Amino acid sequence: MSIKLEYWTRDKKTGYDLSNSVNNVKWTTDLNYSAGELAFDLYFDESPKKPALGGIIKFWYNSKKIFYGYVFDVKVSADRTVSVTAYDKLYYLKSQDSIVWPTMTLGSRFNEVCKRAGVTHKIVNKPTHKVKAEICEGKTYFDMIKSAVNKTKSGAGSYYFVTANWSTVELRKAPYKKLTLILGDKSGMTSGSLQESITDAYNVVKVYTKHTKGKKTSTAKSGYSTTSYQKSSNNARTCWNFFKSKGLSGIAIAGICGNIAQESQYSPTATSGNNDIGIIQWTGSAKTALISWCNSHGLKYTSLSAQLDYLWNASSSARTSHGIKNNAALMRGLRNAKSIEAAVDIFEQQVEGAGIPAMGNRYRYAHQIYNEMNGSSVKGSKTSSKSSTTTTETPKNTSFTFTTAKGSTIARWGLLQKVVQKKDKANSAQAKAQAKAELKSSNQITKTLTVDCIGNVDFVAGNSVNLKIGYLSQNKSNVPITKAVHTWSSSSYTCSLTLKAGKKWLESGF
Repeated sequence: MSIKLEYWTRDKKTGYDLSNSVNNVKWTTDLNYSAGELAFDLYFDESPKKPALGGIIKFWYNSKKIFYGYVFDVKVSADRTVSVTAYDKLYYLKSQDSIVWPTMTLGSRFNEVCKRAGVTHKIVNKPTHKVKAEICEGKTYFDMIKSAVNKTKSGAGSYYFVTANWSTVELRKAPYKKLTLILGDKSGMTSGSLQESITDAYNVVKVYTKHTKGKKTSTAKSGYSTTSYQKSSNNARTCWNFFKSKGLSGIAIAGICGNIAQESQYSPTATSGNNDIGIIQWTGSAKTALISWCNSHGLKYTSLSAQLDYLWNASSSARTSHGIKNNAALMRGLRNAKSIEAAVDIFEQQVEGAGIPAMGNRYRYAHQIYNEMNGSSVKGSKTSSKSSTTTTETPKNTSFTFTTAKGSTIARWGLLQKVVQKKDKANSAQAKAQAKAELKSSNQITKTLTVDCIGNVDFVAGNSVNLKIGYLSQNKSNVPITKAVHTWSSSSYTCSLTLKAGKKWLESGF
């Protein structure tokens, strides 16, 4: 077994061969829109040599090019061990942007994204399906490619993925390589497991339409009536003044406050049926992070001041990491917003990511507090002077109707229900089709197969293998690899593969 690892400065003028100092090399590829990763340890008898952040890492195995990427994390331990994590060029597709895409193929979108990200790229398998025009605001390049991949899969029945081939990012059709070898309990495999799960499954889908009855208030299309709302609370004014102290404009603050009002009516103790909590309804791991951060700073997590500090400095939710102030796309969107609606939209997309956003409410709340705190009204983003009508939603005048699709697994699994909003302007037949399509993709067992085996550099995400595993009853051909972890340690080379089997995987286009 021969491995070679080199480090080069970013300008490629100075390089070092670190092959004699490296151990515990781990290379990971994953289909889940993430960069390829190379993690390794360097051992030094004297003062450790620390690769600079951003420097180039090259790795070969038996003279075959395996990895080309850049240093993103370096840790020096007391025993002089230097642990390094590098990512390939796919990492730069995590950058965010706002783009209005015209109708074009996935390949054309891929080319444009890579140009903007500044990475060398190549289309290996060229898609021909045209993806409809789309607005992508404050999204990562990965998200933009994923959207086009999913629409191509839906429209053409073919699945494409992005990967790094040395220093070039490539668009490929999966499976890229159908390996002819057989992997099994008698041929190269050392251990394995098959997990079946319904934790992400739903067997009832209800497509809903919301109806609001009652007296309607006339208003210009360019503005929103706020006369039916009570005067803002002290908490609302506290939120406004907090963000004003951070230098945000009135429009930006209104955008944030409109979302907070919809989520919690500015109450830091507000909760929901899902145990969400606080002014923006933190949930799950985000709620845990809020409590941990407040405890570590000696703050009460149910206090408004603590939640505002956390939201600004550290909160992670939707597409926001490490607080509002550290989300460049969000801050840019808030500062550049020309209307309250635009500010509401960017905050909802980047921070809230609400399942049922009720944007009309958010707009009205935002205009209300702007009018009160700024002393004047701001027209909405629509410029038409024609009048329209709006109705204030209350528990008494709001109702829902549903189009429901039920699966055959209710008796076996129990009721697992999902609710989705009817597509805009859809008729009853289209709502029924929407429910059936949603049910078909949700009423499935997720099967995850994990296999540990002897190392092979062709075992990478996007390729497929043949399986013959007696004790798991898995005798299948052309099974796609979704994730592969290669480990080189001392004189051994092994792989750990994650594969998917079952209807849900086959319906993903493979």
